[in-house]
Formats: sequence, C-alpha cells, structure tokens
Amino acid sequence: MTNLRLVRPTLHYKEDILRYQQEFNATKEVIHGSSSLHKFEDFDEWFNKVQNSDNLERIPHGMVLATQFLCVNEDNKIVGMVNIRHYLNEYLLQIGGHVGYSVRPDERRKGIAKWMLQESLKFLKTKDVNQALVTCDYNNIGSKKTILACGGIYENSVHDDHDDVDVERYWIEIK
Repeated sequence: MTNLRLVRPTLHYKEDILRYQQEFNATKEVIHGSSSLHKFEDFDEWFNKVQNSDNLERIPHGMVLATQFLCVNEDNKIVGMVNIRHYLNEYLLQIGGHVGYSVRPDERRKGIAKWMLQESLKFLKTKDVNQALVTCDYNNIGSKKTILACGGIYENSVHDDHDDVDVERYWIEIK
C-alpha cells in the first residue's frame, strides 16, 4: 500500500475536498466521516465547522468534541476522510459511534479504510478511550469487513429512523 497520512483539513486542500465532495455527489453516496460535507454547499461554512469541532467552547450544544482528518497519499491526494468523536452522546452511542470514515470511490479495496480505522483507534487511545464503538449500515459489506479486520465484535443492529436504515454496532477493544 502507498504511504498514507492523516492530516487536518487546511485551505491547501480546498480544491481536492471539493472534488471529493463532487465524486460522492455523483454516486449519490453519503460521505461518512466528513462532518457532513455532503450537506454543505458553502465550503467556508464546512471548513469553519471542522476547525471548531475539537474546541468545547465552539461546538454547538448537544454535539461532542470531534477531530476531522483527511487521509492523503504520497502525492498529497485525498483518498479518504475520517471523523473521530472523542466521546459518545446518546445518538452516537446508538447510531454513529466513535469513528466515521469514507474512502474516495476510485481508491476503494486498497486497505485504506482499515488503515484509517487502525489510526483512529490509536488516536482514541490518546483520549483515554479503551473501547470504540464503530457502526455501519447493514448493507455496507466493505465497512463491515474493515471493522471485523480491526477486531470489531458485533453487539446488535438498530434502526436509524433519520436515515431509515438498519445499522450494525461493533465494539473494538483498544490495546
């Protein structure tokens, strides 16, 4: 696999972030792990959101501290995105979990999601999280395989009324 790095979003990546968004829009997919990038038409509004997401004084009421990362390859191209929640609120405990991630459509099946999830677990360890909840839609076979490969233990499935989809919940022990 190519050399990958997790980096915080900066304005340097603006054009590639917008291309990432367009590629997911073209496939009509939700961009998991992107701080809801697919819902933003204004890049600056999204960028401001992610810059403040790990500042307790700046996050909206009811939200949790989270860190947004871009996964870039040796060419500095964004190949994935991952959002790591430092702790869980009720919604995240039931549906969202500690980690959300996506891989650029033309970069899938290269081990990128597994690498991002493993790095996310290392990050969570620095936040004193010993067990991470990771979820996926019931029909997302690739994500399910990624979670299992990283030590995920299936707990149960729940229905996400907001997105009208069944979600599988897995716990991963962080060593």
